[in-house]
Amino acid sequence: MALHDPTEILDKLKLALPDGVIERLAHALGVVERETSTFDPVLFVWTLILGFSTGAERSLASLARVYQRATGTDYTRQAFYKHLDASMLALLRKLHAFHLAGMPKTPMGSFDSILALDATVVRLWNGLIERFESNQPGQAALKAQFVFDVADSSANRLQIHSSRQHELTRWRSMGTWVANSLLLMDLGYYSFWHFHNINAHGGFFLSSLKSNCSLLILEDLTGGPGRRADVEGLAVSEALARLKGKRAHWLVEVPVKLRSGREVFYRWRVIVELNEDTGAYHCYLTNAPESLILCEDARDLYALRWQIELAFKGLKSVGRLHRLPSRKPNVVKILIHAALLFMTLSGWLRHLLFGVQKLYRCSLLRAMTVVSEWAQELLFCIAETREGFTPRCMLEMMKNQMRDPNDLRDSAFVLPCLVERSCEVGP
Repeated sequence: MALHDPTEILDKLKLALPDGVIERLAHALGVVERETSTFDPVLFVWTLILGFSTGAERSLASLARVYQRATGTDYTRQAFYKHLDASMLALLRKLHAFHLAGMPKTPMGSFDSILALDATVVRLWNGLIERFESNQPGQAALKAQFVFDVADSSANRLQIHSSRQHELTRWRSMGTWVANSLLLMDLGYYSFWHFHNINAHGGFFLSSLKSNCSLLILEDLTGGPGRRADVEGLAVSEALARLKGKRAHWLVEVPVKLRSGREVFYRWRVIVELNEDTGAYHCYLTNAPESLILCEDARDLYALRWQIELAFKGLKSVGRLHRLPSRKPNVVKILIHAALLFMTLSGWLRHLLFGVQKLYRCSLLRAMTVVSEWAQELLFCIAETREGFTPRCMLEMMKNQMRDPNDLRDSAFVLPCLVERSCEVGP
């Protein structure tokens, strides 16, 4: 049905998520119950990823109709809903991990990757308040935390929990995945224990620093000509009050109390830079040596954290993450993982088209918007490649979808009769 040649784009999409991989995982996880089933796991997965961009509203009924159009079948809504279970959630998680493993990695200087850690709050149906309690009385909401690769526009890790739970409770232990990576974090993740955890696994962090910070300055590393106030032995907040230059570089002592009760002390760097537009100082704390992060690069590096904010905006405005039309926790998680796959695939296509130039030639939000505009055509092109695909009469399918699946009450047919009789006896 496409007016354009879809061969090349289909080859790329199927390279990202091959049909064989989807089918093999679907059978292994129990998504497909029997070999003779008319259910198509490949089109079902692609409907979840691309389907919500094809309708005027986000609803499960609308998504089921999209699947019917793509498959050319009268697959019932009840049968469609049945597959939105724990096995489908496991399948999407596996596919996300598979796609991430095959994504090309963009070199980021001395770091293996630059990651942004942040969270967003998503409103839910209030019937889920016992599972996902919100800070607002009587409302349900979840908090989704992402570890986001700013170069490759992919969510490497995801934590989903009640919005009342603090972010750091889910990051009490880190893994080897942080080794030689730089994590960018705002004050929501400001914790010396958290920084110690990253450092212990060979990772690096760059965090915004509180202006009232009481860390003790051990050494002034600020270079360049001119006289400077003696700040050694002062707290960071006291030194900021005396600071008059455009930039400062200090070595501070950071105490961390371990779970054993023993206290260790780190010597980490504080980088201060003046924002000439506001006249305020921006302060950053990092464990990376100057050979990895120069003082003049700290502010620009930290600004890369804004990429995750754009990702949140895209997930909510384009991926419709702010509309999760279900009262079942598993279905909510399925829709979130489908939105993540949509975002990751958009970022992957962006990388294929623009390469290392993508950060300044095409934003992730723009890529997601364009992919969503092509989503229906892409889905139907994928459907046409499936074995056994047979085009259906469009008018017949419209009639079947218009027909109310629920039994109508007899009284519903009384009004038309009354209207017709009134019209006959009228003047």
